This record gives sequence, C-alpha cells and structure tokens, in this order.
Amino acid sequence: MGSHSRTDIGVRRSDWLEHGRKLSFRYEDRSSDLVELLSAADELVGAPDIDTLLRRAVEIARDRIGLERVALYVEDDSGRVMNGTWGTDLDGRTTDERHYSYAKGEPEEKAHHLMDEGCARWLVIEDAPLMASEDGGSRMVRRGWLALTPIRSVRGPIGLLFNDTASSGMPIDVAKQELAAILCSLVASIVERKRVEEQLLRRSMYDGPTGLPSQALFLDRLHRRAIQADRDDGGFAVVALSLDRWTTISESYSPHVYESFLSLVAQRLLHCLRPGDTASRLSTNEFALLLDPIDSEEEAESLAQRLIAALSRPMLVEGEEIITTASAGVALSDDGHPISAEEHLQNARAALAKAKNTGTARCSSFSPSDRDLLVRSYRLEHDLHQAVENGDFLMHYQPLVRLDTGALHGFESLVRWIHPTRGMVMPGMFIPVAEENGLIRPIGEWVLSESCRQSGLWRKEHGGRSSGVTLSVNLSVRQFLQPDLFERIEKILDRTGMPPRLLHLEITESAVMEDPEQARGVLSRLKSLGLLLSLDDFGTGFSSLSYLTRLPLDILKIDRSFVMRLGHDARTEAVVRAVCDLSRDLGMEVVAEGVETTMQLEALRSFDCQYVQGYLIAKPLPPEEAGRLLAGGATSSALPEEPRNTRRTQILPRSLLTD
Repeated sequence: MGSHSRTDIGVRRSDWLEHGRKLSFRYEDRSSDLVELLSAADELVGAPDIDTLLRRAVEIARDRIGLERVALYVEDDSGRVMNGTWGTDLDGRTTDERHYSYAKGEPEEKAHHLMDEGCARWLVIEDAPLMASEDGGSRMVRRGWLALTPIRSVRGPIGLLFNDTASSGMPIDVAKQELAAILCSLVASIVERKRVEEQLLRRSMYDGPTGLPSQALFLDRLHRRAIQADRDDGGFAVVALSLDRWTTISESYSPHVYESFLSLVAQRLLHCLRPGDTASRLSTNEFALLLDPIDSEEEAESLAQRLIAALSRPMLVEGEEIITTASAGVALSDDGHPISAEEHLQNARAALAKAKNTGTARCSSFSPSDRDLLVRSYRLEHDLHQAVENGDFLMHYQPLVRLDTGALHGFESLVRWIHPTRGMVMPGMFIPVAEENGLIRPIGEWVLSESCRQSGLWRKEHGGRSSGVTLSVNLSVRQFLQPDLFERIEKILDRTGMPPRLLHLEITESAVMEDPEQARGVLSRLKSLGLLLSLDDFGTGFSSLSYLTRLPLDILKIDRSFVMRLGHDARTEAVVRAVCDLSRDLGMEVVAEGVETTMQLEALRSFDCQYVQGYLIAKPLPPEEAGRLLAGGATSSALPEEPRNTRRTQILPRSLLTD
C-alpha cells in the first residue's frame, strides 16, 4: 500500500455497519487502500472461529497494510493483557505462541499510559517484558510500541500491537496507522459478534442457573448412547426427576435466591453421579439423568433413591433454609426393543407421573401401562384449563358437629369438578394438578366466593337456624402466598355479606411452616378481619410447637391418617390425646376429620375432642341437601333420621351421644 501525507487528506466519514453497531472511521478520498482493506473484511467474517479470525487479521496488517512486528492482543476487564494471538516476534519471525501477559499496576518502569485520540486509544508501553524467549527468559519491548484499542469488546479491548518505526528507522506512516485502527475496529466488532453467537449457542445447549446440559444436548447424548447400545451389551437408564412443591419455593423467594437454590440442586445431583453419568435440566422443576452403565433395575432405583435423599436434606441458600423433596421415574434401556432418545425420556416421564400420583419423594420404574397414565395426566391438565374457563365446578358441604351434643356446628366446603365425559371428579384427582400448574388460585378464589354466597342464601332462607352455622374453606399454599390475599378476602366478604365470625379459613401445616415468620404476619392480618383460622392436617408435617404457640390460630384439625388408626394403635391414640390436651391448654378448639367408625368416635369422646366430621356423621352434601339439613328435614340416606334440636339441628343419633 502506498503512503500518504496528512496534508493532502480530504477527510470524510464512512459508516461501517457490523452486527448492528455503527462504527465511524476516517479515511482519505480516492484512496484504494481503504477499499482493499474493507474487501478483506470478508475473510474475517468468514473465519470459522476467533483464533482463525485473529490469525487472518495479523496477516492483513502485515501483508496489506505493511506493518512490521505486529500482533493482536486482548485485554480483559481488569486491565490484564490476555495471552496474545499470532503475529511476528521481535526478530520478524512468524510465531503462533500466545506470548503476551502484562498487567496494570506493575512497577513504574513497566507502566503503560493511555490517552484518547479520536476513535482510537494509543497505548505506550515502557520496557515491558511482553515476549518470552526460547530459554524461558523474557525479552524487553522497547519504548515506542503502540497498541490500538478502538473498541471495547465483550471481554475487554482488542488491540493491534506494532512498532511505531519501520525497519528503516522511519516512523510508520500516519495513513497506515489509521488503516490499522480501522482493521482493529473490524476485528473487535466481528469478535464481539462471534462471542455473542458462542454465548447464544451455549445458552441453547446449557441451562443458565445450573450450568447443566439443556434438553437438546441431553437428547443428543442419549441418542448417541442408544445407538451404542445397539452394538454392545451394556445397559443404561434414564431418570426423570421433578422437584415437589416447586411453585411454593419459586413464589416464596426472590428470583436471585431461587436461582441460587436451583444451582445448589444441580450441585447435589452432580455429587451423587458417577463419572459416566449425565445430568440435565429440562424445565422449571424437572431434571433428567442418564445413568451409564446400569446393570439392573434395582441398581437404577437405588441411584434414583440416592438422588431423592440428597435433595430432601434442607438447603441453606442466601441465609434462607429451604426444604424440598423430589420424585423420580426410572426407565431402563431394552436390548430387545431399541427405541429413540425421545421415547426413552418419555418413558421416564411416564414413570415419574406414576410416582407423583402416589405422593411426594417417591420413585417408580417404567412399565408399558405407564404411557397411558402419562397421556391421561396431560389430558387431565388440558381439561382442567377448560374447566376453569367454563366454570365447570360445584360445591358440596360436609357437616361438622359438636361431639357432646350431636348438634350441627357448621360445614366444610369441598369443591367438585363436573367433567363432560368423566362425570364428577373428586378433589384428590385434580387439586394436585391445579397446585402444580397454578390453576389452584382461580379455583380457590371461586370456592371461597361461592361458599360465602351460599352461606348468605342459607341465612336468608332459614333465618335463625343458620345464623350461627360456620363455614370452613381451605386455602391452598399458593393462595396463602399471594401478596394481595388480604385484599381479595376482604372484597369477597364485602361483596357477599358474609359475617367474618362465621368464616373459618383452613391453612395447611406445610404452608405455615414454609416460612413461619411470614406466615405469622399473614395470619395476623387475616385475623384482623374477624374471621377464625384453622391449622389443617395437623401432625402430617414438621410442626414446631414453639411456632404453634406464636401463631394466631383458633382451631387445630387432626388429620384423618391419625383418626383411622384409633382403636388399633396405642401410640396413635397417645398422640391424638396429646393434641386434644394441647389445644385446650392453648385456648384452641380441636376438630377430628375422617371419622368413619363408632370406635373412632368413642376414642375421640374420651379425649374431649370438641368437633368431628366424617362419613359416620354425614357425607359431603350438595347445597340443596345441606339446606334441607339446616331446615331439619334431611332425607339423605347417609344421615340418621332422629329428632332434631329446635335451636341447632341434631345430627348424631342418641345412641352415640353421651349418657
């Protein structure tokens, strides 16, 4: 390239658009040098990787601009010059060594100074040992070496290092220096684009919060392993693992804490795996694992149980203790019937669906019938969305009676789903699905509103007979965690005219113990409305009695799992007796649910339990039958036809009342 003096320059601006960034450069009118340089940019854009790109840029700087002893370097955000790229050493020999390493803040004689010069930064390095010699020592770069850093890239400035004098001892032409600045800008922009592309590729192949392979990468590895299995005798297993109660955790903590929690989950999974195994995050709360090799179903289930146990231990995240559990489905490879990677994963998910249907922290292995269960599960979720939109729900009300008088005390509201083909679907079938996908919020709000509305109809129709009848409504964990829960309940009370003293809100033990201090604040606000609060399913979680004394609760409800063992297990009877005594000492009322036999009823009476409900008393009733019960004219075959108290309807037969 020819040289030009600055005196004959007619300066204008040219915009170079590269990857959405507009960069402006100065160049000379009628100069073919710039045109030739820009045409060389195609060679840079087409480079397969960054290393090749930098190598080609050095060749352009040397061969087309005419710079001697040239190399590219990259400086990181801390100011350290990263290992340099290809160039020429002090003797003019081409080298592929990555030989630059120079940091800011070193002794003064090695310091470098910066000053702005338009679009470029000129870096003067004084006697800095930038290049290593063959004997392991270092050579000194003499004063006068220049580094152009016209643009900051993703990982710091990219610069072009060259001597400011040619081999003849004459200064490098100013035009060449400007062309070098343009080249450096092109390189920086293209490198930045390639790095962004690499980041996007990594994000598509790896999960951000956990760093685990994505589903696409996992399926690729599984596909390769399945092909290999066709050629050898080794077996493997796929495990689909899902975090239980993940919505509660994700909504209870900030996004930062939740991502840290996911990272810790990934660490625990990896800690349990063997060198040949692979872990992947598939979705918000679902993980997949490739266990390789696996010799038997027992071995695979043992490893899956180990994973479940590891995730069940409390996790300390950002000062917060988070407790979760996980369920797992295991699918083994089948030498006789090779299937695709997608089918392997689908089988594991089908086994997972079966495990989750049996509870939390469960593990199940795949069987062919599980595919039908998975399809039904997906269809159920789809139909539930439609039911929420169409309002395909109705309420039933189960009577709650005083054990000493047999008189009706209130009702518990229980939702039913009227499915277009299945008919009436019980809560146990769809509430867990609604809890997981978030539909429990609109369903729960409708249940509360409809229950309060129905109570108003009863009071209007039956007057004094229903004036003191209470209504118990369950609050789901997700409802309890809503920041505007207080306002929503207050609006429902105002709209329906429901007396707050007649409304009992039932909160599960798990919701309260998720964050007892936060729960205490929420419960206190709800109490200020004048309603009563009940702790449901008491004894099934991990209650702390110290928190129980501090929470503003009015009622403890003994879970049916304890009631059903009364009369058969002395230890269970001791626990229930203790709960009844504890309730009295704390000034709370106690309710036993799931009473189905006279033996259970007699045991509860001996413990001075105040209220009972269950099929021995009455099944859940449609609103019309519950209304007839209030009027004293129940006809349900589930109800005993005995004389009723004129003030409060009597439900228990005289034979079951106290003597």
